[in-house]
Amino acid sequence: MRVPGGLIAMLAAAVLGAATAVAVLVVTGVVGESRVVERTVGVPQDDGSADARLAAVSSVAPAVLRVLPQRDAPGGSAVVILGDGTAVTALSVVGSAERVRVAGRGRTLRADVVGVVPALGIAVLRAGPEVGEPATLGGLEEPLPPGLPVIMVANTNGLGPQVTTGVVAAVRRETSTPVDALPEDAILTDAGDAPGAALAGERGDILGVMVRRGVALPMNLAAEAARTVVEGGRVGVPYLGAVATDARDDPPPGASDGAVVVAVRADSPADGVLERGDTVIALGDRAVRDAAGLADAVSDARPDDVVPITVIRGGERVSLETRLGTRPSEPAVP
Repeated sequence: MRVPGGLIAMLAAAVLGAATAVAVLVVTGVVGESRVVERTVGVPQDDGSADARLAAVSSVAPAVLRVLPQRDAPGGSAVVILGDGTAVTALSVVGSAERVRVAGRGRTLRADVVGVVPALGIAVLRAGPEVGEPATLGGLEEPLPPGLPVIMVANTNGLGPQVTTGVVAAVRRETSTPVDALPEDAILTDAGDAPGAALAGERGDILGVMVRRGVALPMNLAAEAARTVVEGGRVGVPYLGAVATDARDDPPPGASDGAVVVAVRADSPADGVLERGDTVIALGDRAVRDAAGLADAVSDARPDDVVPITVIRGGERVSLETRLGTRPSEPAVP
């Protein structure tokens, strides 16, 4: 499966010991073309020297704009992704505003809020090419492991880039409650708290955009969603609504691997179909060997697809079927 624009695929990192939700970003164009944004994030890192970090900041800073605060927009940072000045930021940065003021390269311009994607926590701005340079999104071949050094580059006070450092704590593939709703595949980090800032690797490749405190949306997902919003397309996240763990951790009767359902979200496509304790061994035409594999199987589908599901229930093989939905912005509590 090939991502438009050459972005490469398959997010391999997951929270150790954590449950895994079932969703992946799918982008649907205005003429019905479906484009799946796969889930690779990560970048080969330099040696961690001061010179390498300085070079990384110099590379990232031109892509990071300041969004000035105003009555209906708290303000923050934004990351330029296209040469025409299209930028992506956290939804909280723009608030309810339809236009904001952005600053970069010594200039201040008006920027339109082209659209928002609440399920991902982002807003898309278009300011013009005068204020910033597009972000660098190279080196997305490697998984993003916990402990990886990262740099957060913000632009919030008009004094130039503000830089903090930290590490990747985890890559989250589970959304728990409405109060704690996070984007799927969110990068958890201690690098800082600056909505709309860029989260970068030590080579200067932008890995994500900060959407809330300690949480970044992978930049390949953010950038592809932003491009689709600009084109007038629709961004949807296929949704099953089952939370699962790896069967191999505590194999149930009749299964040696698969994804064991530990919770089913109310009013989700899984509600009334899957039961707590079911071991999913196949979804669609893909075998499921673990919880991450269940998420990957859903990534091959689209919202509204009817998919067969094979489970082991009470030691017996059972064939089921459900229609996938579109992930709500704030999923119901299991």
